[in-house]
Amino acid sequence: MRKTFALLMTAAVASSLLAGCGGSSGTAATTAAPAADTATEAAAEGGEGAVTPAADAVVLKLGYSTNEEDPRAKAAAEFKKEVEEKTGGSVIVETYPSGQLGADAALIEAMALDSGTVDIIITDASNFATYEPKMGISALPFQFSDFEEAWAFMDSDIEKEAEDLLLEQNMRVLAHYCNGFRCVTTSDVAVESPADMKGLLIRTPENPAIMLP
Repeated sequence: MRKTFALLMTAAVASSLLAGCGGSSGTAATTAAPAADTATEAAAEGGEGAVTPAADAVVLKLGYSTNEEDPRAKAAAEFKKEVEEKTGGSVIVETYPSGQLGADAALIEAMALDSGTVDIIITDASNFATYEPKMGISALPFQFSDFEEAWAFMDSDIEKEAEDLLLEQNMRVLAHYCNGFRCVTTSDVAVESPADMKGLLIRTPENPAIMLP
C-alpha cells in the first residue's frame, strides 16, 4: 500500500492538508534524507507527551521549507501530535524543517512523482499553480476584506473544485489553516496605492493568477 499523504499551505490566508493518490515513479528530490528534527527524535525516545510507536508503525516524512519558528512549523507539530495520538502510535510523523528535504518546488515535485523522498509537505498553494493554475485562485489580490470572508471562500465549493484538480497530479488537499494575508514589502518605498508600485521590479511566486500584467 502506498503511504502517500501531503500537507499544503494555501496562499494568502489559509493552509491545506493534501494526500497523494499514486502516480508514476521518479527521481528523489534530494539524494539523501537528513535526520528528522529534535521533536521527532524526542517522540521516538519517549519524551514528554510522546506516543510510543507501534512495532509495525507507518512512518511518514513531513517536510517544509521554513524554519521552526514559522507558522508552518507550529502546524506540523500539531499535525504530528494529533496523528500519533489518534492512531495510538500506529502512524508516526517525522518532521523535516528548513528545506531539509528540498525547497518548495522540489517538495511539490517529489509529491507529484511519488518519489518516496517525502510523504507530507506544507507550502503555499500558489506554488502548485505550475501544476494546476486554478490552485492560485486564493492568492488573487484584494478579493477578501477580512478573515471571515477568506475562510468562507476556503470552505467553498469553488476552492474544493480547484483542489480536486490536484488529484490528477498525485495530491489531495486534506485541510486548511491560517497563514495570514499576502502583502507587498519593499526596502525603501512605502506602498499605499497601486501608483506607488509603478516602476518597481516585483518578485512573486510562479502563480499565473498574480503574474498577469
